[in-house]
Amino acid sequence: MKNAILAATAVAALVIGAPAAQADTFKYDFCPADDSCNDDLTEGSLTFQTVDGTLDVNDYTVTVRFAGTLTNLFIDTIDFSTGLEFAALPTLTSAPDGTALGDWTTKYDKVNAAAGNNCSGEISNHLFVCSKATTGNGPSLADVNEWVFAVNFLGDGVLGENSVVDLRALIVNGSGRKVGELMSPAGYTFDTTGPNDTTGPNDTTGPNDTTESVPEPAVLSLFGAALAFGARRLRARR
Repeated sequence: MKNAILAATAVAALVIGAPAAQADTFKYDFCPADDSCNDDLTEGSLTFQTVDGTLDVNDYTVTVRFAGTLTNLFIDTIDFSTGLEFAALPTLTSAPDGTALGDWTTKYDKVNAAAGNNCSGEISNHLFVCSKATTGNGPSLADVNEWVFAVNFLGDGVLGENSVVDLRALIVNGSGRKVGELMSPAGYTFDTTGPNDTTGPNDTTGPNDTTESVPEPAVLSLFGAALAFGARRLRARR
């Protein structure tokens, strides 16, 4: 019976020791870190989250997020790139509040207000993807706005602090006229969470350190149940 208790304890210990499945998240904050950001943009960021259950390291859920404070200005067009070529045109799966998926057109393109090229062409290298509002002027800059894309890149490169990442936006007034300069930042702050976490309260320092995994309540309950089962069997044999 002692062997049964030891076996149950060993199984529970293995469950506790097994790392929890957790997706990597790579976040690039452009605003207000970069001078090209509009003064009324309190956040302009790109978040890449790896997709669980896929062997393709370049499958991501990408969230483009803008937060602003000024009314009567609108985000008409956005584009982003990571320096990796897209394997296929990303799919917009969620649009900002007040807009629908059908209100946006997405193409391989790059916002270029001076050339009048606002998501209307097709760039050959497929490094940029552009989404433009087709109904109205897009969401108000006074709100928090998020676009979520399903993305697949070519090759086997992975994202990191030194990846080439860009986020651009065209902001217009109520008449659809461009306001200020085109947002096209070159600098950003970087953060990552998940198995390759380099920041956070529980990890050490280093370029590719790992976050400590804390057992979840369900796992602890399993451990307790295993011990209780072994104890009952032992009492029954006495």
